[in-house]
Amino acid sequence: MSVPTGARLRLRATIAVVIGVLCVAVPPAAAAPSTVTDVPTPTAGSRPTGIAAGPDGALWYTQGFANQIGRITTAGVATEFGGLLPGSAPMQVAAGPDGAIWLTQSGVNRIGQLQVTGGVPTQYPLAVGSRPIGIAAGPDGAMWFTNTVTNTIGRIATPAGVPTSFPIPTAIAGAYGIALGPDGALWFTERAANKIGRITTAGAITEFPVPTTGSRPTGITAGPDGAMWFTQYMGNKIGRITTAGAITEFPVPTAASRPSGITAGPDGALWFTEYDGNKIGRITTAGVVTETPVPTPASGPLSIAAGSDGALWFTENVANRIGRITVPTTEQPPTPPTPANPNPPQVPPTGDETVRTVLGVRLVSSRLTRLGRLRLRISCPTGRARCRGTVRITSRGRALGSRQLSIAAGRTSQVSPLIARTARNTLRRRGQLKVLATVTVRVGTNRPRKLLRPYTLRR
Repeated sequence: MSVPTGARLRLRATIAVVIGVLCVAVPPAAAAPSTVTDVPTPTAGSRPTGIAAGPDGALWYTQGFANQIGRITTAGVATEFGGLLPGSAPMQVAAGPDGAIWLTQSGVNRIGQLQVTGGVPTQYPLAVGSRPIGIAAGPDGAMWFTNTVTNTIGRIATPAGVPTSFPIPTAIAGAYGIALGPDGALWFTERAANKIGRITTAGAITEFPVPTTGSRPTGITAGPDGAMWFTQYMGNKIGRITTAGAITEFPVPTAASRPSGITAGPDGALWFTEYDGNKIGRITTAGVVTETPVPTPASGPLSIAAGSDGALWFTENVANRIGRITVPTTEQPPTPPTPANPNPPQVPPTGDETVRTVLGVRLVSSRLTRLGRLRLRISCPTGRARCRGTVRITSRGRALGSRQLSIAAGRTSQVSPLIARTARNTLRRRGQLKVLATVTVRVGTNRPRKLLRPYTLRR
């Protein structure tokens, strides 16, 4: 159900985002190394596979052998949800724009949808023999996924819809991982064809050969530098491809490490798993690689995702554990008080938007669109490092929507989390809805700062 067109929905509130920004030259401090901890999954022999951050602040993962979906809080408390078909072999998982958790089930050729409150997953059947693997949210409000056997890229509208598919030009491409790119297209890996693919939301596909022969590109993610980064499982390299298709490769120090999953970290680097190397790797956008061993022997680290706590979380496929690795931090001395500006700059309002300026990061405007997206325009301070973080919207503890943000210094960007349809219906009936915005932002390598701010949506 859509929001009535006769009523203009508007946000009458302020989200204050306060960021501590270091402006004083100080001697460099030693960086604290990354530390790894892990906990066993409740079900023994579950073989955890994919993992992703959910809109509720927890991490969600699939359990290939147990036919279950797991949820683990940042405090390490795990819960499991059943309801999948026997032999479903759940693979990858991703948060959808509808506030639900979506997953691929390669064993039964289905896409699953699970609400963060639990319950029985909704099943959407695909063509026989599809074998879906990777899945990601697109910019069009749909979920996009790879079909390895039928050699297609699939799309399913949210919160529910009939799946459609687009054939990959190269036969037997072996499409695997998929991720949303900075250009609004979906980028995917072709393990068998040794290519990186790009598909627009209209279904137009372009392919780019990987320079290293037989590299088996596997995981893929958007980097903070505007390029896509991917792992080469057999090539033992990390690849970078620009949106124009130019590829650069960086070798992994550990031989035959089998790099698999990859994700962007809150520190501006890319983090990846080494399945046979039993390590977590980190590569800067300049190509500098460091590695951290996983304490559990032969754990088989597979997929990796950034958590809401500023750490990276990963699945240990062989050891049946969920791991967590901290981001190296540099302790800085306290920032001297900033003198008050007697003549602060004034930003004129534009239309019905609310304009607010705070230290460091500026919320330029915010309002709820008729399509149900909470549109926030956030400005990152000039002369500072890139601002990265997450905006999460909740009401009485229930997740209503979330969105990642990554804004270059001196730039203004729009962040538009989709508000759940149930909340929009409540707003329509009651005329207003009190919600809570959790804004977590990191500037450069500073520690992430989190603020909770209530506000009211009005019809």
